Amino acid sequence: MDDDEGLPGLLTEAELATKLRCSQSKIKRLRRSGKLAYLRGRPVLIEPAAVDAYLRSIRQEAVTPAPKAIQPSTGEPEIGSAEYEALQRQKIITRVRQARVKLHFKELRHKKGRDGK
Repeated sequence: MDDDEGLPGLLTEAELATKLRCSQSKIKRLRRSGKLAYLRGRPVLIEPAAVDAYLRSIRQEAVTPAPKAIQPSTGEPEIGSAEYEALQRQKIITRVRQARVKLHFKELRHKKGRDGK
């Protein structure tokens, strides 16, 4: 009597790995972690019902994304607009002025230190 004669549909790890297009080591990890039921022995055999149960447990249904809510205006000008460009120029001018003031006070402190006052 052939081994497979009385046990139709049972799969070895290698056969299941081929069917699921994954490695044998993944099948082994699923078995050892308890996510995939199996029949002990040599070779280890896996019932199609156990495979179906595992696949059902990992199946994710397609989800239709919710429509995006319209964001209220933050008061900021839109990127690329003339107003936005003017705001960016103003920020740069402010930074340059701050750097000049900082440098001026640094020079004053340095000068004061040289004069001994």
